Amino acid sequence: MRFPPYIINFILLGIIVGLSFFAVSFFGALDFASDFELITGSPYEEITPSLVLLTSSLLGAYVSVLQIWRNEENRVNYQFAILYAVLLIIASGSMIFWLADASQMAKDALAAINFPNDVDELTTEIKISLINSASLIFKLLMAIGAITLGVIFISLKRSFNAEN
Repeated sequence: MRFPPYIINFILLGIIVGLSFFAVSFFGALDFASDFELITGSPYEEITPSLVLLTSSLLGAYVSVLQIWRNEENRVNYQFAILYAVLLIIASGSMIFWLADASQMAKDALAAINFPNDVDELTTEIKISLINSASLIFKLLMAIGAITLGVIFISLKRSFNAEN
């Protein structure tokens, strides 16, 4: 029995979201979660849905591009690839805004101290540096989503031109 392409893509969506949830939960059970909370000042559980969306969209974009590469005539693969690429851009953007807020909270916490010493300033600068590094990673992921979206549209246009 052969399933229609949209059923296969929905099954893949479920598997991808399940794997992403497992991976994010696994990291939450490790010391990564406490380090994450120490640096950002936010509970790991608060950002878990965004991390699941981010990893799902990244993995989904990869799988969809592979499906398009194997079968360029299937329009459903293009639809799912566009969905995943747009979700990757949105999820990365939300993480960048969230990290900008975390950076501002670290700066505000330092400003709230009446007489900050060198250790307070150094700790805050390290936090901000780590947050900025993570922000660059999410900007890279956003660029990957935009490039993926562009490649999908180019491939879709080429596919339409080949039909005509």
